[in-house]
Amino acid sequence: MIRTLLRSLCFYRPKFRGVTDFLHFVRAIQQNRLVSCDVDKEPRALPPSDLPRLSIVCVSYKRYKEIHVLINSILSQTCGAWELIVIHDGPDENMRHLAETYVRSDARIRYFETKDRFNDFGHSLRDWGMTLANGDYLLITNDDNYYAPTFVEYMLRAACQDELDFVLCDMVHNHRFPGRYRSLPYEVFVSVPRKHFIDIGNFIVKSSIAQKAGFKGRDFDADGDFVDAIIRQNPRLRLGKVHKILYVHN
Repeated sequence: MIRTLLRSLCFYRPKFRGVTDFLHFVRAIQQNRLVSCDVDKEPRALPPSDLPRLSIVCVSYKRYKEIHVLINSILSQTCGAWELIVIHDGPDENMRHLAETYVRSDARIRYFETKDRFNDFGHSLRDWGMTLANGDYLLITNDDNYYAPTFVEYMLRAACQDELDFVLCDMVHNHRFPGRYRSLPYEVFVSVPRKHFIDIGNFIVKSSIAQKAGFKGRDFDADGDFVDAIIRQNPRLRLGKVHKILYVHN
């Protein structure tokens, strides 16, 4: 726990908005007993049948250029133990044709669209997407984000090595003053498992745990509420952090 705190504070020197935000940051590490994951060491050998699989649920709305980057960042992963579920908010012929080119070329990719548009920040689509997931772990993301090629490998390796239920990494965030930080656009966002200190796209969680929690909220902060619900409902949850920047939020 101390190691996690020191690495989080010393590596990137996050700029908090105030003392209260710093205390929330420290408390999130202490209360959740956050494990510091060393994914650079020799990985523990696992039979292929024991390797977990990651379900990636991507919600989308008319971002025809950006979604190419997201999908290709997944196709470029060094670990192929994933499936990608793209869900568009409402019917869209252009997105359907775009997605079908990927679906035809890779059986791990599936495409869905809703009959009507929900227009609720993608939260209804996330709730539906969780029911479609077949993997052991779940990642929820948006169509304009993208990932380092080692994201799936490092996150699943950490989950296996330390027998974790929930794994997060650090990220680059495009917002000015995101969450509880005084950061400028595209600076490092140091993540801990607490609302306002995490993004929906920079953690994986066991699918069964996510499905039990459900995606109940429909407002702007529902991502953080989802994380808080997972932690609140699972007092014995094993959480870990990969101290690498593996995700870019746009």
